[in-house]
Amino acid sequence: MDTTATQIIEDAKVLCDKLWNGCQRFGNIRVPINGDTTRLPYADGLTARQKRLAREIRYKAQHFPGTQGVRQVMGHRHWGARVNYGDCLFFTISPNEQHSALVLKLSRYRRNDPFLKHTDPAWTRLCGMDFPELAAKRRRSKPSKVNPKE
Repeated sequence: MDTTATQIIEDAKVLCDKLWNGCQRFGNIRVPINGDTTRLPYADGLTARQKRLAREIRYKAQHFPGTQGVRQVMGHRHWGARVNYGDCLFFTISPNEQHSALVLKLSRYRRNDPFLKHTDPAWTRLCGMDFPELAAKRRRSKPSKVNPKE
């Protein structure tokens, strides 16, 4: 560990520049990195110390929730699970206030909340345990009637 803090800071600056302006080579083809931290250790023109720092960043990202590295690890594990379980589904739930019933389900109001005294009845329905439902209701489809005359 003959590296000083100044050298690490300089290496981090180079890595930040390579993250958005650097390229990775596949033979004669240069592919821009475009912010993909998983490809940062393979950027052109990095020293051995910079590559090591980029690999350490990638390792940390694989163990930090919500990063691309975690998604990659999960994808690899699901790919391996196909041997025992068949094809897997892999999706991310990112709830936000406008598009998710899950957020409404998790954020409850009290029935006597002052905020609800001056709102429309649709907002007061959010206080109950049964609205909105997370699972869709099953509906029977009506059988199509076949016209015997035709």
